[in-house]
Amino acid sequence: MTNLDAIRALCTKICSGFYPDQNVLEFTLLDNDIDPSKNFIPKDVELVKAAISVVKGMTENSHSESGISDGWDADRINKSISAICREYNIDSPDKNRWLCYNNTQESEVWLWQLSIRKNN
Repeated sequence: MTNLDAIRALCTKICSGFYPDQNVLEFTLLDNDIDPSKNFIPKDVELVKAAISVVKGMTENSHSESGISDGWDADRINKSISAICREYNIDSPDKNRWLCYNNTQESEVWLWQLSIRKNN
């Protein structure tokens, strides 16, 4: 299994029925210094973070194609992301904390605090 196959599968694991565009996945992997064509290494935390960022970047909450409709529930997606974060031990108060949080307001406050620390 390649990294491209793995990120696609992980995105679908996080959000059942979500099949992201191949170009988006390749861009995300390359942007995170992950070679899409290399073999996937199990429990690769960087790939997991990349997959979570793709799912969190999803803007539609439903779509229809060839008469088949899919819909997604944000709360269920956030619970799935939290479970994945626990599974890969990335649910911690470090620089990647925003990936695992469900509460938008709390995430925004944390990111604001991070930007203040970064600028000082």
